[in-house]
Amino acid sequence: QMANYREIRARRWKKRSNAAEADTPPSRDNSERAGSADYSGSDIKGIETIVGAVERSDQPWRQQADGRIDQLRKAGLEIRVVDADGNPLAGIPVHVQQNRHAFRFGGVVSGRSMHAPAPGHKPRRISPERYKKMFLELGFNTVGFNSYLKYKRRPMSQPYLPALFAWFQEHDIPVRGHCLIWPGGSFGNFMPPELSEMVYVPDPSINWSSLAKGVPRDNLTPSAKQAVRDLCQKMIEEASRQWPVFEWDVINETRDNHIVQDLVGKDVIVDWFQVARRNTRHRNALLYLNENKVISDPAFGDVTENMKRFENEVRYLLDNGAPLSALGFQSRFAKKTRPETIYKRLQYFEKFNLPIAATEVEMKNTIGDELERAAMTERVLTVLFSHRLVNGVYAWSILAQDHGSS
Repeated sequence: QMANYREIRARRWKKRSNAAEADTPPSRDNSERAGSADYSGSDIKGIETIVGAVERSDQPWRQQADGRIDQLRKAGLEIRVVDADGNPLAGIPVHVQQNRHAFRFGGVVSGRSMHAPAPGHKPRRISPERYKKMFLELGFNTVGFNSYLKYKRRPMSQPYLPALFAWFQEHDIPVRGHCLIWPGGSFGNFMPPELSEMVYVPDPSINWSSLAKGVPRDNLTPSAKQAVRDLCQKMIEEASRQWPVFEWDVINETRDNHIVQDLVGKDVIVDWFQVARRNTRHRNALLYLNENKVISDPAFGDVTENMKRFENEVRYLLDNGAPLSALGFQSRFAKKTRPETIYKRLQYFEKFNLPIAATEVEMKNTIGDELERAAMTERVLTVLFSHRLVNGVYAWSILAQDHGSS
């Protein structure tokens, strides 16, 4: 990754790469470099100009953000150095190191990259040991899984999850849960086979374990509706009881995934939150509604239709007694967005006074080259960190070359 940064910087400012970089073929497998690279944040080669621009910035939005950060994210610290009798001592060197931050700087991991491959599967390009080492060096203080906690993935992930939870606990890294239910929609089928067969027209050519699209049923009988409700409740009960997570994305992407709700009634989403609240291992776990393209909506304007639709969904849940306790904005940006716009979009949801997490932070290739995406990453994280309701950010792709859907 750092080699890519250097190449981009050399091309942009028309500087010549050194001989060692010039001799490295672009197609070379970089698994060795990725496993041994410095992920501490101290190596900024290739993005020096971005760091320098941030340090020298006098932009009003950044000064305002820095002011909020000073007020919201920092606290005073007084150190008194005394002798054995309590008398003050002068001239004593003092070194202070912050070991943990209250804000949640999280990384979303590929569960399958963290353990040995199942029998018959080829080895990963990066070993589980290197993957874990890299995760720790990146300094994350919380973690989430791509797909390993989704009910649909249980047959694949169940044998490995206890050991993975134990490893994170050993390193004092709490785990967030994603997600308890992902009702079917236009993008694909994210439901387990037993639920898919209830709400889609049976088709022997469709592999229900895949993301293959199906044809939703037009309607269900009263008994079939109750069977769907019962199965959804069972799924949520089992997962929320089993895994010791500190927060759950209860439902994912209701804007485009509502086949179940259309068939059995929208009020079922209230039931899902109530079931989750009754069954979570951690009784005070935050319960999120997670959605895409809200603050990261590529549409123009400080307030977009996607934001209004999410607002309406939140209001419906709260007005009907759902114990919704936090808002999840995926924050996957596909275009350059003004920092002022991002902050105003966060302000739009202050009316609910609920914690906000940026659950799947990612900068898409459509933003530009590596340097442009790096600059946008810094912009987004600064704005998020400066807002009083944002409690955490989670990087979705912590290692692109070995980042699968699990």
